Amino acid sequence: MAKYEIKDGVGIIPKGTTEIAKNAFEGCTELTSIVIPDSVTEIGWYAFKNCTSLTSVVIPSSVTKIGGCAFEGCAGLTEVSVPETVTYLGCSAFEKCTGLKKVSLPQLETIEDDLFKGCTGLTEIILPTTIKEIEGGAFWGCTGLTSIVIPNSVTKIGGWAFYECSGLADMTIPASVAKIEQRFLWGCVGLNSIVVEEGNPKYDSRNHCNALIETESNKLLAGCNTTVIPNSVTEINESAFEGFKGLQCAVIPDTVTVIGKKAFKGCTALADVTLSKSLTVLEEEVFEGCTSLVNIEFPNSLTKIKNAFNNCTSLARLFIPESVTDIYRFENCSGLTSIEVAENNKTFDSRNHCNAIIDKERKMLAVGCRNTVIPDGINSIGGEAFSGCKDLTEIVIPDSVGIIGSYAFENCKGLKSVTFGNSLKRINECAFRGCISLEHITIPKSVNYIEETSAYVYSPFFNCRNLKTLAVEKGNTEYDSRNNCNAIIRTGRGIYAGINTNVLMVVCSSTVVPATVNEVHKSVIDCPKNLSTISVEDGNPYYDSREDCHAIIHTESNTLLVGSASTVIPNTVAEIGNQAFWGNDDLTEITIPKSVKKIGKYSFLECSNLKTVSIFGPIALIDEDTFRGCTSLETLNFDTGIKKFHPAAFVTCTALKTINVPAKKGDYYRSRLPENLRDLVVEMPTAPKGKK
Repeated sequence: MAKYEIKDGVGIIPKGTTEIAKNAFEGCTELTSIVIPDSVTEIGWYAFKNCTSLTSVVIPSSVTKIGGCAFEGCAGLTEVSVPETVTYLGCSAFEKCTGLKKVSLPQLETIEDDLFKGCTGLTEIILPTTIKEIEGGAFWGCTGLTSIVIPNSVTKIGGWAFYECSGLADMTIPASVAKIEQRFLWGCVGLNSIVVEEGNPKYDSRNHCNALIETESNKLLAGCNTTVIPNSVTEINESAFEGFKGLQCAVIPDTVTVIGKKAFKGCTALADVTLSKSLTVLEEEVFEGCTSLVNIEFPNSLTKIKNAFNNCTSLARLFIPESVTDIYRFENCSGLTSIEVAENNKTFDSRNHCNAIIDKERKMLAVGCRNTVIPDGINSIGGEAFSGCKDLTEIVIPDSVGIIGSYAFENCKGLKSVTFGNSLKRINECAFRGCISLEHITIPKSVNYIEETSAYVYSPFFNCRNLKTLAVEKGNTEYDSRNNCNAIIRTGRGIYAGINTNVLMVVCSSTVVPATVNEVHKSVIDCPKNLSTISVEDGNPYYDSREDCHAIIHTESNTLLVGSASTVIPNTVAEIGNQAFWGNDDLTEITIPKSVKKIGKYSFLECSNLKTVSIFGPIALIDEDTFRGCTSLETLNFDTGIKKFHPAAFVTCTALKTINVPAKKGDYYRSRLPENLRDLVVEMPTAPKGKK
């Protein structure tokens, strides 16, 4: 640095300097303080960006301009006084100054974009009475800010200006404000008071309603925990109440005809809702995540219910009025026990008290619950129909059903028993994804299509990690479970005639791969699997489980593709494939021999009970997320050959205590391991040499 110096942490700027250049001290983490000479009139863009140790700065009154991002990321700064001579303070000038608690500002006209964004420690700021505009994101994420006075000189408040200022308790909008952009209070979940001063020609908070209302349109733009919606409001804005965890009751007057998307999303204490009798549509995510909501009464004016109630886990009862003609889904409404459709509804019914919503024309079950009994005459189970019904324990699918839709039973974590009807043809993507209690599956001989894992599509049985038995009925032309192999194999007959014959598609806890299998499909590899043991029959020309290793190894490349809790990796294996042990909860320790040169991504992802890992091979890279989610991992044993670690290789390995390395290799590994793991390195003593 030719012009500037740092001595003992102090930044030295030569006398006579008029401008601190762009990027002058950027990233100088050794800089702790700076005294700017009174010859300086301008501080350039990024001048002190990411000087994370900077705790003290004195800005002289000669300075008139401070460039954008000048002090961005100076997390050590706690207090800044900007002199009155400064007429321009650039965007993001103090962004991410997380230690900044107090700021004194000059007589500016504009608070620029993102000026104090991410200043989580900021508790005190006084805005000068000259301010006319507060630009977008100015105080974004200032979670420590509990109050702020907006002077009556302000005419504009930009979008996201106070986004996620969760500590703000009250907000007063002066009469001078003529323009408020989108979501300026979004995420201010601690707000209990919103007041618009009388005389404001554009906005009001009529009847002491504790809300911001656009006067001309009668649109409620933003609410808070104590809002009472006036009966003159005609529309509730998108995300108007999103995330307000203190809101317990919402009475939506009959004057309201539109409720925007996400209007009450995440209002977890909201237990009592009265809907307007003028509503025709409930938009997406309006009440999503309102986990205290038990009952909802739909008005007879309602025609369409979109994904308005996803993740309303306490919602117990649904009654669909005759006016409703379009329903999307009620995903993860795990508390649902009763579903009823009005008798005169022309589009839907709940025939035979089945506790489900049936699309009459399509003969499709659209929405089910834990007490659903699927009636005869249904042709299909709709996508996500039972998604998230965690207390559903068994389901009988009648003979009339030909299709099970995508994600139909996704995350039905308590589902133990499924009985398929004898007319079932198709099982779509992720139909039973995450059904971790499901132990037994028998595929009927009628099934001719089971969706396969591809770039953005997953098997119907993805993450059914505790399957114990798999069988295909004899006579199926597309699939079989030959030799009682406990697997589903695509035969290459029927519609797949001659194409990729004898493909292993689904495995369970104790599969034996037949000698006739030609391919292990992505559906097996790219999937969490809790296998106790797995083996390949002798004589398979493509795969083996040499030395009774309890794994599937690709013979030609010596790549271990699929492992189990019983796997002992042979010393002839050269590579561990991507996702080889993903999700194996029963795996507790693994030794990777010297023959292994490569460990694939996600190989041990979410092996939650894995405690000890020993790696002896010359591994070039332990890649991103290789051991992510191994929350019981305590001990790593390394030999001399690992060259590089991705910073996220051991993410969430929170139990890790010791990393044992060879003698005199401590510094080698400390220089390569992620910073948070370097103190865990322990050099093992050199074994004593034997006597001659």
